[in-house]
Amino acid sequence: MKPMSVTTKIMALISSGMIFIITVLFISFFVFQSTFIKENEEQRIRSMVDVVKPMLTAAILFDDEEAILDAVIALAETTSVSEVVMESRDDRVFHRFGKHSGMERKPADQGVAYGFPIRADGEELGVLTVYRTNGYMDTQIAIFSKTLFSMFFFIIVLSIIFSYAIQHIISSPLKRFTSVIKSIYESGLYDQRAEVSTRDEVGELTTYFNFMMEEISKKDQWLEEEVATRTRELKQTNRQLYELAYTDPLTKIANRSRFLRELEYYTLHAGEQNFALMFIDLDKFKMINDSMGHDAGDLLLQEAAKRIGSAMDKDDIIARLGGDEFVIIHFGSRNRKQLQLRCEGLRQQFLVPFTLFEKEIFVSVSVGVAQYPADGKRSDQLIRNADEAMYQAKAKGRNRVGYYEPCMGQAAAERVNLTQDLRIALTKNEFVVYYQPIVDLKSGKWVKVEALLRWHHPLRGVISPGEFIRHAEENGMVSELGRWVFMQAAHFAKQLFQSTGEWIPISVNISPRQFNDKVEDYADYIRRFRRLRIPNGVMIIEITEGLLMDVSDNTSRILKDLRRLGIHLAIDDFGTGYSSLSYLRRFDIDLLKIDKSFVENLSSSKDDRAICEAVITMSHSLGISVVAEGIENNQQSKLLRLMGCDYGQGYHYAVPLQEIQLLNNINSLNIEGQGGYG
Repeated sequence: MKPMSVTTKIMALISSGMIFIITVLFISFFVFQSTFIKENEEQRIRSMVDVVKPMLTAAILFDDEEAILDAVIALAETTSVSEVVMESRDDRVFHRFGKHSGMERKPADQGVAYGFPIRADGEELGVLTVYRTNGYMDTQIAIFSKTLFSMFFFIIVLSIIFSYAIQHIISSPLKRFTSVIKSIYESGLYDQRAEVSTRDEVGELTTYFNFMMEEISKKDQWLEEEVATRTRELKQTNRQLYELAYTDPLTKIANRSRFLRELEYYTLHAGEQNFALMFIDLDKFKMINDSMGHDAGDLLLQEAAKRIGSAMDKDDIIARLGGDEFVIIHFGSRNRKQLQLRCEGLRQQFLVPFTLFEKEIFVSVSVGVAQYPADGKRSDQLIRNADEAMYQAKAKGRNRVGYYEPCMGQAAAERVNLTQDLRIALTKNEFVVYYQPIVDLKSGKWVKVEALLRWHHPLRGVISPGEFIRHAEENGMVSELGRWVFMQAAHFAKQLFQSTGEWIPISVNISPRQFNDKVEDYADYIRRFRRLRIPNGVMIIEITEGLLMDVSDNTSRILKDLRRLGIHLAIDDFGTGYSSLSYLRRFDIDLLKIDKSFVENLSSSKDDRAICEAVITMSHSLGISVVAEGIENNQQSKLLRLMGCDYGQGYHYAVPLQEIQLLNNINSLNIEGQGGYG
């Protein structure tokens, strides 16, 4: 059922009220008027009776029947009287006269009877009975009722018209008010206002509504401005989030997530279209980053990204995977020859030196290439194969481009197997520590040894650290392995003392990764080392130059802890990095080892001789002893001795020996140039 409108409700309410009031008034008036007619007629009859009463009294007293009859007839002629009866006191009827031709009527049919006693001197002579008919009064009442009801319906019509006028006066402002609200709702324009046409409550409501709309309009305008601002901020945030999610923050090129997403898309939708996946690794980046600092490393990565971009097409996707590894999805080359020319152009971009903080640095790249779909149709296959091709390029000497070949998969599988074997080698006691003597160049006597790790693989035989240390570092095993080598060397130092009666210093190489360990990681080894009661200076830790260039708080704390334990510090392969004299003084370096690359051409290269002499002189001025590595002949030994070098190490004196070999040959090793042992 459809609900009534406010207009209809007002109309119905006013009309109902007025009709109710008019009805009550008309009923009341009808009742009053009917009663008035009856009372008036009764009073008229009484008045006429009062007139004829004296005549009847005299007529009865004189028994004048004619006079009685005249009086009765006079009463009976009255309009509302139907019959008049005059009776004596002994119930004798003197006369009866009515309007029905003398026909007798039953008292019940004679209407309302009025009895009037006739008395004379207090004595009742008889009773005059007047019968009043209802017909006359009914006729009067009927005429009155018709007139009254005509007026009633006329007034009802007037009341309805009046009600409509009243509801129109009341509802018109409400209708206008409603139309404004509807217009605002449909249009959404909050600047519309309702007209204030009355001074009553509706007008007051309209006024406050306009005030409210003014506030809403202001807030709507503010909200629109705020939404616009927030929308701009949201778009900016989305762009920033996209950049954070898919852009490398350092180089501003695509990151790993974007690359993987794009590669997955193209491997699924490229069909038979060829494209190449190139893996790029900066050669010796870690050495530069460690020696010159992270700021220089970051600048190098940024410049490298620019050079890679300049060598490729604008449609190619260039991304940084992390560290110094970049990757390219290249679409422009149609055949192998074009691809080779493009890769060679990329490699040559890095033949020009980089300028980092006013220093020229040469950095080459190793590139691995896998082609879709020839070398793989899945993204993971292409990634694995391109990475393997790059690995082979680095293994062949760096600064070259390697193209994936099916046989490389076997090499990758072998490395995986090597890593798996590495995880259990320590528990199976497959690692062995060898020791290479270090001699005093002046006396030719053996004064120190360097501990060198070898892996006795059950299938592949003896494996040098160069083949497995990288895997140990990548898989988080180098710290445990390094601590094991150090403790083995410490125990052997104790054994040498027990055999010779002298404490012979032993140096142990430490991977830079070990300086990322927490204190609790090596606390147990420190306690075990202290229980051996080895004097200061017997154990020597060999670190790289790069480690000193970017020393963290943790590294500094570990170096200080080592000094407190009486362990001396040596810099291994000095001259291959970018260390500073200030670092040598800061960390109280005890021993400096000249890299074998400066020793091997010592006889023929003036530059190498100058470098060696400068290093020896500088070290001695700082109170640091010098060891020359890689001495392989007597001429090199003599030249270094003439330069003032303190110690020498190399195959000219002895090859690395196992513990038992070293103990058995300990006396014969004190003569210079006796060749190798083992």
